[in-house]
Amino acid sequence: MTTYDMLPRRVNFNWINESFNLVLRDVWIWLLALIIQYAVGFAVGEAVQLGFTSTGHPLTVPPVGPVSPTLSGMSHMFTPYYWICLATSSIVSLPITGFFYAGLFNMANKSVRGQKLTLSDIFSGGPNTLNFIILNFVIMIVYYVSFIVGIIIGGFVAVGLLFPAFSLTAAGKAPLAAMGDSFNAMKQDWLRSAGFVFVLGLVVMASYCCCFLPILITTPMCYIVCALAARDMLGAIAPVEVLPPPTPGSWPPPPNYNFPSGAPPPNQGTWPPKNDNPRPDDPSNPNRG
Repeated sequence: MTTYDMLPRRVNFNWINESFNLVLRDVWIWLLALIIQYAVGFAVGEAVQLGFTSTGHPLTVPPVGPVSPTLSGMSHMFTPYYWICLATSSIVSLPITGFFYAGLFNMANKSVRGQKLTLSDIFSGGPNTLNFIILNFVIMIVYYVSFIVGIIIGGFVAVGLLFPAFSLTAAGKAPLAAMGDSFNAMKQDWLRSAGFVFVLGLVVMASYCCCFLPILITTPMCYIVCALAARDMLGAIAPVEVLPPPTPGSWPPPPNYNFPSGAPPPNQGTWPPKNDNPRPDDPSNPNRG
């Protein structure tokens, strides 16, 4: 066990800066991936609304206000149409949301590992779709209960304890196991973690003052921050090991080590192998008669 493993791991506010730099490294891939996600989600929402209005049932037709075709302000939230449409749209979009979330967190994990992103990564979440549906649902329940019981602050504490679970789930862990691992790792620094979530939320809110900045920068930053926390707090999402170039004439090829800076590679022998027990009639045998 190294000295680092024996030290308590701390929430690092530099994750915000590191995630910003990682997003900039593949900004166009992130932009196109998010456009695809938003376009599909918008199309599903519009299809649900169109399906509702085409039925003609009183509960599924938007109410008409005195001034505009639909009720203005917040009053539309108190109509049966709003809640029925919202519930149906949410249920229909669950598989799509889970699929794209799994793909986006796969992208975040790859980015933290130092791997090159491709646009096809947004479609890589298929095997984890159900896991992300379960994870999103459970964390949403935990968040709202904590928000109500803890009077706003509880919501930040809950998110601060569980946000690395998204990257752990994308890496293949079961949702509840990922939440348990995340809780155990983050509880030692829970207050600082809640403060980090609050600061990151302020950054996201401030970014909405600029056109398209949330799509380009802050949204993928939130995904990457989860992977950075999983890497530093749990030792997961480790960088890809770099294969050192083999020494000419050496055999077997060196293993996939991450050598410390300046450290020589281990002795791998030479090729062809040295014949320590030559046959009596071998020309290389100095004792050949």
